[in-house]
Amino acid sequence: MKSTLFIPTLLMCGAGPALAQSLDNSTAANVPAPLVDTGEGSGSGFHGIVAIGGAEAPRYDGAKQYKPMPFGLIDVKYHGVELGVVGTTLKVNFGGDSHFEYGPLFGLSSSRTNSDAVGVIKLLNPISTSENVGAFVGYRFGGNESGQGRLLVSAKFLQDVKSSRGFSFEPSLNYVLIRQERGFVNLDLSTKIDSAKQNRTYFGITDAEAAASGLASYRPGGGLSEVSGGITGGYELSRHWGLVGRVQGGTYVGDASKSPIVKNGSKSFGLFAAGVSYSF
Repeated sequence: MKSTLFIPTLLMCGAGPALAQSLDNSTAANVPAPLVDTGEGSGSGFHGIVAIGGAEAPRYDGAKQYKPMPFGLIDVKYHGVELGVVGTTLKVNFGGDSHFEYGPLFGLSSSRTNSDAVGVIKLLNPISTSENVGAFVGYRFGGNESGQGRLLVSAKFLQDVKSSRGFSFEPSLNYVLIRQERGFVNLDLSTKIDSAKQNRTYFGITDAEAAASGLASYRPGGGLSEVSGGITGGYELSRHWGLVGRVQGGTYVGDASKSPIVKNGSKSFGLFAAGVSYSF
């Protein structure tokens, strides 16, 4: 694959567990998630990729109903510095062409609006979007000259600027299964560890909310909250144009899985995205 093509493994904007700061959650949602460079000696010059498309993701964290939404990404590299915008997350990688990647993260947290909420969840307080700041670090192992067989071990930390919402920490693995002249397939596995404040923001129910909704009040603690895996693929149609897509699935664990919000919705979640890319 030519050096101008380096594809992020997470392609998303909106609110949902798969982006959850992760798709970069992310992460999504969630993210929802890490960028993977071909590592083909692209340390100089200006080049990158832009992609737009559509996706299907849960309406909010813990929802069993899904909604369509757009996604977009911009990923450019100039003299060894990589700038990535995936949905609502900005990522700056100062690692260049070394085995290391590291830098700051800036983004927006997922939300739960009254229009997205379903059933008794509408009676809970809405969750507004907030800003997040943090950092990431990763190290690449192995792989051939094209990058096939490379393993990226990485982690990211995000702190909500609203101290009442706490922080999250996401370790992840990304493996380049196929990297050929015109196409690629990446596999990834990630976990999400939330502080007690973060879990209470998205999965907690106050006494007042319990009285209004009929759901049991719930005050979760911190710890492991999500485990997910995904597959990302792409194919070059021409020198500049291509197709990209991603499928991701996961499950809530720990205190998040015990929340009445999740029990009223779904313990598992997914993300489906596809779009058109332009490399330059």
